[in-house]
Amino acid sequence: MSISDPRLLRDALGCFLTGVTVITCREPDGTPRGFTANSFTSVSLDPPLLLVCIGKGAWSHDVFTEASSFAVNVLSEDQREISGLFASKSADKFDVASWREGTLNTPLLDNTLAWFECTPEQTIEAGDHTILIGRVAAFDHAPKRPLGYCRGNYVDLGLARSSSRDNESQVGAIIDHDGKVLMVRPDAGSQWTLPQTVGKTSEDDDATRESLVALFAELGVSVGPMFLFSIFKEADETNAIYYRGEVTGPHAQSETLRFFDSNDFPYGDLPHPSFETMVKRYFKERRELDFGVYVGSETAGTVTAFSTS
Repeated sequence: MSISDPRLLRDALGCFLTGVTVITCREPDGTPRGFTANSFTSVSLDPPLLLVCIGKGAWSHDVFTEASSFAVNVLSEDQREISGLFASKSADKFDVASWREGTLNTPLLDNTLAWFECTPEQTIEAGDHTILIGRVAAFDHAPKRPLGYCRGNYVDLGLARSSSRDNESQVGAIIDHDGKVLMVRPDAGSQWTLPQTVGKTSEDDDATRESLVALFAELGVSVGPMFLFSIFKEADETNAIYYRGEVTGPHAQSETLRFFDSNDFPYGDLPHPSFETMVKRYFKERRELDFGVYVGSETAGTVTAFSTS
């Protein structure tokens, strides 16, 4: 792709999954100001430093680069409306949002995942942005899930938990190797199935992932990070949660373990047309490198894509 095409470059950079923050400060007359940003990162623990990037064309650029203090408010997954509010040009943002004053007199939003009050340490000119490095003076955090953002859309990191809290679920995975999907069976005469086991979700989806890790260890297949792919309720009211992932180490195919491409995949062995739809969606999204998450039932649901196209 051409480096001279800023849209393509922005799309590529947008593939990086980030959190969402609202950066706040006060004008010299005390008026609170704030904007939504995902260009935030920690810099150092000793001394405690972090940075945010502010576009030079932003209306608030000079206010923030000249402020005596600023705050980074890390949003939780239930604060999408706050993210949208501070991304807008609304003049009454702080009349709508619930907030309080911090120890440095900076506005701190209520109910966030975390917050950091900072004094300015250094500003660095970097192309069309200014990097604002702050020294952390005070902070706090809460036991919540973050609001995720990727490819121009929010990412709900709690889908698996919300769909099957404290319920026993069928947990499976679509595991890829060079564009082929793993299928297993108990013996040479049996039907092929996607790798699956039984898991239970309580506080988060770690339990479901751990049950899959144990299954792959038993199969002798090394699998890398797994990402949520489909959540649906079957006809018998069983929750089904499927992840996607890729093989990361050597593996041996056999009469009971084999990888199939989209042309020779044994769709007829799958237990329900919804599984065929899921696998075909995987092959399609893999070709397009644009994955989403399906939520629904065996017969109807929606795919939340990680892009805005």
